[in-house]
Formats: sequence, structure tokens, C-alpha cells
Amino acid sequence: QLGPTVRSTYCREHGLATSMLERLMKLPLYAPPGDGASPPPPSSGPPCVTKLVRNYRSHAALLSLPSRLYYGDAAAGGASCRSAPTPRRFPLLFYGVSSAHTHEVDSPSFFNPVEAEKVAELIERLLAASKADGTGITTNDVAVVTPYRKQVVKVRQLLRSLGLGAVRVGSVDDYQGQEETIIIISTVLASYGDRSSLGRLASPHSLMSSPQRFNVAITRARALLVVGDPNALIDDPSWRELLRYAVENDSYRGCPHPLMMEGTEDEARLRTRWRSSPTTWRTRCWAAATRSPCSPPSRARRRTTARTMSRTTSPGASCCDPR
Repeated sequence: QLGPTVRSTYCREHGLATSMLERLMKLPLYAPPGDGASPPPPSSGPPCVTKLVRNYRSHAALLSLPSRLYYGDAAAGGASCRSAPTPRRFPLLFYGVSSAHTHEVDSPSFFNPVEAEKVAELIERLLAASKADGTGITTNDVAVVTPYRKQVVKVRQLLRSLGLGAVRVGSVDDYQGQEETIIIISTVLASYGDRSSLGRLASPHSLMSSPQRFNVAITRARALLVVGDPNALIDDPSWRELLRYAVENDSYRGCPHPLMMEGTEDEARLRTRWRSSPTTWRTRCWAAATRSPCSPPSRARRRTTARTMSRTTSPGASCCDPR
């Protein structure tokens, strides 16, 4: 779960970013056996921690990754996604999009127009597929989650312009403790340009540097679609594991990335080529996208998106502020 939101570096360094429950769980009395902590005193009685291991919100295939990363393979899924129109009924689909994030002059909050466009396209395709095969998916079953408030605003405006205003759009903080049938995550930050700046842009409250936010984001749904730049996400350990999981289960579509050639002699050359020439790589990503479901938007849709994204919006707060 998400911890306290602490924006002061000084307060974070002095422990105020650690919740009371997290601090208590690190005491020897509550430490699990075998973690190196000193054992509790003999008079402490039976174990003081009870784990809730059955999850009825997420599909078992979606839960297996966070269970392995954060719960010692103890968590088990109890939900199904029979109504989710995903390839082979596997509940995860990762769409790689090569793009660039930006922000408005009067707001530090980032947004990504290309990702917003892809999210809208995916929703339209989901609804069309549901109508064709009779699975009954409606706009009330779909939600969009993104880490930046400005992207929330932009996606919401675009969906309303396309007649999809009933789709819920919110930040990761908004969806803590909630669940949806289908969730589409827009990660926003992209690798086009100076990749060294990504570390500065990914604050402790973003999806790219917070295991807690990553865990909350991917465990809200029975079926999950991720729209993001894999070449930006691949350097984060949690997102790298999700990307690898999608590739292993044939659930990745879109622009190429080094994990697609992992374990081959071409991987090192691929990484070197990306870091030395991001512009050329971006062109190759778009070329590859035209041969996959992750295709560039049509001219008419680009005009609609450009008009929607250029509208004046009220200035946002902090770039990661969920309010």
C-alpha cells in the first residue's frame, strides 16, 4: 500500500516517509523467520502477524508477479477475467509506445499526448471487440490510471471529445483500495531525448521509482493494459520484470526494446545503438509499430488530439500531486 506523501527531502531522510505500520513490522517481534533479525523473546507467545493471502480483485496471472516480488509467493488470486477481450484470454497486454513527455509553461505536471491517443484507441477497440463477441464490456468497466494529474486532465478531455466520458480517469492515489474490470495504465515518462534526465523526473511519488505505487497500479484490475515507453521503463527493476513477464507470455505489442532480444548476442549492440542515437531508434520504433497493432494514429485522429491537447487548462499543482 501507499505510504505517506512526503515532499521534503529533509523529512524523508529522517524517517517521516516510513509509516507506523512499516516501522513496527521491522521490529524483531514481527520479523518473519529467516530474515536475519534476532528472534522474539520466548514469552512473546504465538506469531503476532496474520497474512491475508487470498486476493479476489486481481486475476491470478496478474497477481503472480507482485506475489513473487513483494509477498514471497504467498499471495494467491481468486478472480477471473472471463469478460476481458484480451489475446488468448491472458489478462495482461503491454503496448510499447515511443513518444515524448512534456509539460505546459504554467504547470510542472507532465503529460504525454501520444500515450493519451493510444489509450483512447485501445478503449475504442476494446468496446468494438466486446460488441462483436458479446462479452458485454462497457465504458463503466474501463478505467485509466496515470501518475500525473495533467495526464489525467488530458486523457479525460480526449475521451469526452470522443464520446467516452463515462470512462473513469484518475491517479494511482485515487485508486488505492479500489478495483476495476479493466484498467489501462499510462506511464507518461518517455525516453526520447536525454535519458539521463529520467532519474530526476521520476520522483519518489512516480510510478518509475516507487515499488508501492507500482504494486498498487498493477493490482487494481482483472485485466490490465499498460501503455508506456519500454526503453524508459526498462531501467526500473519492477517495470523491467513486468515487461519481461509480458514478453514471456506473448503479451507485448509495439515498438522494439532490448528485452525482446535478451540473451542474444545482439542485446548489447541494441542497447548501445539506442543510447547513441535515440532519434534513429524512435524512427525505427514507429516503423515497427506500423507492422503491429500499435500503429500510429490516423490523420483525422491526430487533428482531433491536437485540438484537444491545445486547450487551455487550469494550472496543476506539483507534477505528482494527485489532487
